[in-house]
Amino acid sequence: MQEPVVMHPSDLAPRVVTALALATAALGAVLALPEGALAVLAALISMGVYWEWLALSGVRAIPLRIGGVLLCAVACLVISSDTGGYRAAWIWLGLALWLGAFAWLRHAGFCANASLVGSLFKSTIGLLLALVMFTAATWVLEQPQGRFLLLYLIALVCTLDTLCYVLGNYAGGLARWPLIAPGVSPNKNFGVLLAALALTSVLGAGLLLAPWELGMGERVLVFAATMPALSFAAIGDLFSSLMKRHARVKDSGCVLPGHGGLVDRLDSLLAALPVFVATLLAFH
Repeated sequence: MQEPVVMHPSDLAPRVVTALALATAALGAVLALPEGALAVLAALISMGVYWEWLALSGVRAIPLRIGGVLLCAVACLVISSDTGGYRAAWIWLGLALWLGAFAWLRHAGFCANASLVGSLFKSTIGLLLALVMFTAATWVLEQPQGRFLLLYLIALVCTLDTLCYVLGNYAGGLARWPLIAPGVSPNKNFGVLLAALALTSVLGAGLLLAPWELGMGERVLVFAATMPALSFAAIGDLFSSLMKRHARVKDSGCVLPGHGGLVDRLDSLLAALPVFVATLLAFH
C-alpha cells in the first residue's frame, strides 16, 4: 500500500488561504454580479483555462497562445449571442468529449509523445472543453434559481475532490478496488470514488432540503443530475493529471498559491458542469 502523502505545513498554509479566498470570491461573484458580468467572468475563466491548456498541449510560443485565447474569446461571444437553441448541441458535444476522455484514461499512452499532430489534437480538445464549460455555466445561470444551482454544484464538486484525496491517501481498506486510470493515479480507484460519491450525495440531499424556490419534482431532477455530474468530476481531475503527465509538469500554472493553475483548480468542474446540464436537458 502506498504511504500517505503528508503535506508540509509550509505548503498547507498558502493552500488553505487560497482556498478560502477562492470560495469567498466565487460566492460573492455568483450572488452579487449581474448576469452580464457573470457571463463575462465565465468567458475570462474559460480563456484562462485554455491559456494553460495550450501550454500542457505543447504550445509554448506566446503569440500562438495569445491567438488561441483570442479565438476562445470570439467563440464565447458567438455562443453567448446564440438565440437558435444551438447551445444544447455544445452540451451534448461536451458529454461525448468526456466519454472519450474516460476512454483515453484507460489508454494513457495515447498521444503521449510530443508531436505537431498530438499538440494540435490536444489543443483542439482543450478549446472545445473550455467552450463547453462556458456554455454550461451560462446555461445554468439563466435558469430559475440558477445562481444557487451553480453554487450547489461547486460545493459538491469541492467536497468530492476533498473526500477523494482523503480516502485515496488514508482509507487503506479501499486499496483492493481496481484503479480508475492505471498509470495516472495510484490513489484513485473505484472504491474511493464510490465512497466519496456516497458521502457527497448525503450533503447534496441535505442542501436540496433547504428552502429553495424549487418544487419537489425539480429537486429530485437536480439530485438525479448531480450523481453523473460528480462521477465525471473525478474523470475531469484524472484527465488533467494525464495531460500534466504528458507535459511532464506538476501543475498547470502558478496563478493560485498552493493550488497551481486554473486547470488544477477547475478540472473537476470542467467535466461536471456539462454532464450536469446534459442530464437536466435529457430529463426536462
